[in-house]
Amino acid sequence: MSSSGNDDSDRDEEEVTISEHAMDLMELAKYTIDCLERRIRSAGDNEALVASALLEERSSYCTDLASLEHCVTTLRNRAYHQAMETWQELLHFLDNHDTWPAERFWDYFDNKLVELGETSVEFRKACFHNTIEEDGDNYSIFHLVCKLDPPLKILQTLIDVIPQNKGGFCISQYNHLSRPRGNWEFPLCTVVKQGCSFELVKFLVEADQKKETLKPFSSDRGQDTLLHVIVSNRENHEPEVFSAILHYLVLNLDDRNLQLIREGSTEKTPVAIFFNSLKDEGRTHAEILLNDDFVFLLRATCYHQNCNLNKKQKMSKDFDGQHSDIDLISVPYAFFVCSPCFIEETTTSMVEHLCSTDKSFLINKDMHGIYPIHGVLEDRYSYCVRTRWCYEGFDDYIVTTILRLAPECARQRSKKGLYPLHIVADRERQSLLSDERRLHLVQTVFKANPDVASIMDNQFNLPSFTLPERYEMSKIYCSYFDERELEERRSGLSSTYFLLRQRPEMIAETISMIQKESKEVAEPSSKRIKQG
Repeated sequence: MSSSGNDDSDRDEEEVTISEHAMDLMELAKYTIDCLERRIRSAGDNEALVASALLEERSSYCTDLASLEHCVTTLRNRAYHQAMETWQELLHFLDNHDTWPAERFWDYFDNKLVELGETSVEFRKACFHNTIEEDGDNYSIFHLVCKLDPPLKILQTLIDVIPQNKGGFCISQYNHLSRPRGNWEFPLCTVVKQGCSFELVKFLVEADQKKETLKPFSSDRGQDTLLHVIVSNRENHEPEVFSAILHYLVLNLDDRNLQLIREGSTEKTPVAIFFNSLKDEGRTHAEILLNDDFVFLLRATCYHQNCNLNKKQKMSKDFDGQHSDIDLISVPYAFFVCSPCFIEETTTSMVEHLCSTDKSFLINKDMHGIYPIHGVLEDRYSYCVRTRWCYEGFDDYIVTTILRLAPECARQRSKKGLYPLHIVADRERQSLLSDERRLHLVQTVFKANPDVASIMDNQFNLPSFTLPERYEMSKIYCSYFDERELEERRSGLSSTYFLLRQRPEMIAETISMIQKESKEVAEPSSKRIKQG
């Protein structure tokens, strides 16, 4: 009886020992599977890492290789499906963001991102490189998150989790519209268009090391820039935020990215779009010039144009230095340089308004030592912001406006000693002027200062009435016409006839001068020396 009792107790102890051993084996197996699953999740489709995991698990636990490979395949499929489920949860969560308190929403979103970040690069690529359709647009998840103006730590988590290329995939990724020739926008452009915080803009600019997001992008009708977007959507931002973003973006541009003086899809520069938006609000010209943001953009546009004109003028690299250089530019001079950006009516009324208080910007030399009238006549394409108007009679218009408001400018001489009449009359210097436009300019300049017509050209020592016919065909280039047609279109006979009708005595003066010079040449050198 006692022996049987001892046998029973021994059997119970043995069963307990076997049971505990089985539990240990089960826990060890579970631990092994968990370790293997984590390694498979992080390895994804990387065959080298998967093979390494297989060999280590097999050598450690002497597991059958075929069974272990089947286990790996199962775990890999499970990890992929879990990653896709987490991805779908994120998208569903974004669709219903307005039903959650903001703080709880971003905490949950951050947790899910971290969970997804533990998976392999291949699994994350399968998720994050997909686009999400919204209102006909195909956005990346980074676009959609940015549109919600999230905490910056969420964006940093996204950048860490989304597989990146060398250029920073999520920062510089376009959205793609399903419409033909649709917009391709960076996340930065998307948030600036709808309104966002200054901190978000600064974060996105600084996170993009190559500054791809500051470059022009495609739009429905051509190319636009970020500055076109910010001024076109000014009403979507609080005034203080708009001002901070505008200043920050302008000061981040350099002399190779002159977005300030570029016409966009609307064929208008940012400063012109800004002016029109203020005008649409019912503001007068005087009130517009009191808007600090408009004045800053106007000066900055002029500053970039000056840097483009004068290659020796280096743009300051630090914000404070660049801001100081911009503030030194006077508003009247800045508007004159930017005048081709506006329509003729606006330019006329604004220049008249500025001259009513002080017209020194037309009379005095600029920072480059050039009188404005000579800057326009000698190289209007570089002196002023180049827009379509520069090719369609801007020089004729602006010279007429200058001389109407400040006739004394007709007596100003260029660095080469030339008067405005010498420049507009000379066929070679103004080779692209038609006979009609040249005649109008000659009449305008002559009316402002008739006495200049009697002064010889300082460079070639020629009377003014001969200049309209002075040219070398090899120096006059025009691809649209052959030599004969070009001769007919660019003839300056009308200008010569006008000047002679106004000052017929110039012929006698010229003959007298030629005879005097011929007599001096014919005299013996010794006699000229003795007379001297």
